[in-house]
Amino acid sequence: MGKDDKRYSQGRSVIVVKTKLSTLDPITQKEIVNPWKNKRCGHLYEKSSIFSWIKSVRSRGKRVKCPYAGCSQKDISSEDLVKARDELLRKKSNDKTHRLKLKK
Repeated sequence: MGKDDKRYSQGRSVIVVKTKLSTLDPITQKEIVNPWKNKRCGHLYEKSSIFSWIKSVRSRGKRVKCPYAGCSQKDISSEDLVKARDELLRKKSNDKTHRLKLKK
């Protein structure tokens, strides 16, 4: 019985998921050219779309939720955003492998 088999037999399993990180803006669904990063959750957006979107939602008196599906950031502001050209270059050149450990 190998190490992984022992771990599984103890009621735990490991799932390896490989994902290609998107360089599409979640608002416009177009390629990000001028990337800005959310310091709170790490997501990237096109500068013009995220700043316009924040302004539009705030003008209606609502909190701005990160536009990425499943993100838990529910009140972002322009102060949470920073210019992020290097992150976009890394995203374009790398795939990420994530390990999810599940307990039974």
